[in-house]
Order: sequence, then structure tokens, then C-alpha cells
Amino acid sequence: MCRRHYSYTMFPLSRLTLTSRENVLKFLDPFDLFAISLCSKKSYRAVQNVVRSTSSFYSLDLHITTNYTIGVQFETDTHWFYFSCEVLPLTIPSSPFEFTPEKLRSYWEDCVEGIKYWIEYITELYGKPIEILYLRETNPKNAVEILKFVNRRQGFIKYGHVNLNDVESEKDRKQVMEQLESVEDLETDWEA
Repeated sequence: MCRRHYSYTMFPLSRLTLTSRENVLKFLDPFDLFAISLCSKKSYRAVQNVVRSTSSFYSLDLHITTNYTIGVQFETDTHWFYFSCEVLPLTIPSSPFEFTPEKLRSYWEDCVEGIKYWIEYITELYGKPIEILYLRETNPKNAVEILKFVNRRQGFIKYGHVNLNDVESEKDRKQVMEQLESVEDLETDWEA
């Protein structure tokens, strides 16, 4: 019986020239690219150059529900890929990140600040605005704060689907709806 000894070495991605590094990165799937962008400022810039050269294939969506999530969709004639970055409350001291297939979970003491961080990070990385909004929020104060942040950053959202059935106060609903005036195609789903 012959035993093979395998030696694993790390690929020296950071030692490559910028052009060579970007050529290697072009072969990775969108989630792996995103994960590499988290490694350093240098890797962020390299990934940014790669995804922006193909930015027409990406779209971003924002989910404001019990958890806050920003999603990235990559679509061509032959490929469809979706991954998301979910913000969850920090309940016990743990790692700030958890990678699962096609999802990054990040844990924050303040989830509103967490989603604002990821909105900024991802929209800057891809050079794209959030195009789609899904809103079903039981905490209208948080929804208003997140929407104000998005409105300041980009001014409009192409499409939004809103369900405010769990918001009991008409005043709170009105405050949320005021922040949705910048949504071009708004679909509402709640009992008045």
C-alpha cells in the first residue's frame, strides 16, 4: 500500500501584481469574492476592481424584518447566484462573524448600526445602490433610522414591498411611509 504525503501551502495571492491578482479573482464565485474582500484593505480594493468591472451583473436588495439583511444577486445568461449578509443581535460573547453556505451572519450589540455598516460596505464594494427593499418591521423607529440612512446615501430605491401589519400606531406607520417616498415602485400590503 502506497501512502501519499500531501503538503498544503497557501496561495500567495497578496504577493501577485494587481493585474495578476485580479485575473485570479475573476475565477471565484461572488460569495468567495466577498469573503476575500473582508481580509484587508488591499484585498477589498482588488475585489472592488473585479466586481465593478462586471457590475452590470449585480443587484442589491435590503430586507428590514425581524433580522436585517442585505443581499447580493449575481446574474448572467448562464449563472445565477445569491448570497446575503445578515445582522443578528449579539446575545453571548462570540465571534463577530459566522460563514455558512451563501450567507454571512454578523453579530452586533446594535443591529441598526450593524446593517448600516454592511449597507455602506457592500454598496461601496459593488458601486451599486440598493435596488429592492422588503420591509416588514415591528419596530418602526429602527425602520425609520435605516431608511433615512439609505435615503441619504442614494436618494431612491427602484422597488419596494412593504407590510406594516405589525405596526400598531398610525403615527408610526406614517413616519415609515414618509421615508418610503423615494421608492419608485412601492407595493404595500397591510390592513388599514
